[in-house]
Amino acid sequence: MKSLFKLAIMGTQMALMATALGAELRLDKDGSMSNVPVHHQGNLGTCYAHAASQATDAYIHTFSRGNQNWHTSTTMLGTEYRDNFITHIFGKNGDIEGGYVCTSYRRSIKKNGACDESTIEGLLDKMYTGTQRSYRVARIFTDLTLSFNQTKKLSRDLGEAAYSQGADKLLAALTQTGALAAELPSAEEVARALHSRTNLQFAHKFFGHLCQHTPRVRLNDTKCRNHHLWLRGKRGLTKLIKEVRARLSKKNAQPVMISYCGNVLSQGRKYRGLGNTLLDPFKTATCGYHASAIIGVREQGNTTQLLVRNSWGEGCSGYSPDWQCDKGNLWLDAEVLAKNMTDYHLLEGKR
Repeated sequence: MKSLFKLAIMGTQMALMATALGAELRLDKDGSMSNVPVHHQGNLGTCYAHAASQATDAYIHTFSRGNQNWHTSTTMLGTEYRDNFITHIFGKNGDIEGGYVCTSYRRSIKKNGACDESTIEGLLDKMYTGTQRSYRVARIFTDLTLSFNQTKKLSRDLGEAAYSQGADKLLAALTQTGALAAELPSAEEVARALHSRTNLQFAHKFFGHLCQHTPRVRLNDTKCRNHHLWLRGKRGLTKLIKEVRARLSKKNAQPVMISYCGNVLSQGRKYRGLGNTLLDPFKTATCGYHASAIIGVREQGNTTQLLVRNSWGEGCSGYSPDWQCDKGNLWLDAEVLAKNMTDYHLLEGKR
């Protein structure tokens, strides 16, 4: 028995040593990301929502039994985040493009709970058959915004009658595309939603109806913490690698979300979009500010590489040959990534 006990201890010690020495770690291989698919944001600038939703899914899959097929709605996350106090006060129209990972998490998921994307995806599948899946969300946003704007113009001439007419016209158009009336808001609900001050508020209320089909998952015990990468030299690199390895080596490990210059994905090792500290200006006119998730780490000779889960689909076109691509996941040199990063974000809970 003693010898077996010693062997068990030795096995644990060897595993810990392997992790410390740089063994490859991947959360998409039997980890918290194994049931989280690669997203495709299409032509919408909603990378922040995809990064936040993937981290949410990893957390739900890890700690909520029976929810392995849950996929948090980026559509709802984006509309709830962008439909904020500014649009309420000033009544400005806007879109869901551009945002911050942790802020979007707090304003949507932390506040209201996670909404299952399947209810919205199921409707979009019926409405936009033949349209590439990644562009269906963009398509319905365009259609909803057009309907909202037309109704607002009509209301100047027709008054209250314009809202009921606008609701009937929108629902008729949606049912013609294949949507079932039972899945859509009622004409009265749509008419009330059309009274919104902005197109984002309208979209928020429209998609909110779809989220009522399944209970939202509440994550009251979680916090999304933002960490600035103040230094981008050797000290910043050391801190980043240490944080990622520690995070991915934990029991029930969760991904590390990052904000960085997305141009590094297409331009490779030579690209440098940022200065040496957080206070330095961008070195290029636009660095393609982007958000993704780190889900793995490995050593390639003397180089530490981080596995970045992107949100441009499972294809590998458009990326630099410097990076090894695996169905939408890319191995990037940690040193290069650190020089192009502004922040990393951690979704943490009590469990």
